Amino acid sequence: MCDDIIQIGARDTPQRGTLLVLKRQGAATVERTDGKSIQVAILRQRDTPAPPAVSLVFRQPIPALLLRRRCGGWYAAVNQRDLTYPGHLKQFLDTIGAFGSAKQRRSPVIPIRPAQFSR
Repeated sequence: MCDDIIQIGARDTPQRGTLLVLKRQGAATVERTDGKSIQVAILRQRDTPAPPAVSLVFRQPIPALLLRRRCGGWYAAVNQRDLTYPGHLKQFLDTIGAFGSAKQRRSPVIPIRPAQFSR
């Protein structure tokens, strides 16, 4: 994160931010835990001293991102005019999915036992 913008592809991360992904049946919401609006920058760093190419995902920061499940896939409930390029949103969501999957693999599994009811 830099200047309150989430950065994807950054080699150095001077600040850290946390996203909250709430998944429900048929929908998911992505929001920042600090309550600020979401803006994402895709950085393409070259192997030269030149600064990275930066592309924003949203034309203006958004309060939260709503995803809906339809026909076996997830779809962002965002107006296409609010995106700079739809491929950038896909890259952001792919990154969230990759980090979420990695986090689940690292988490210890807690066995869940059936509830015991007394009569």
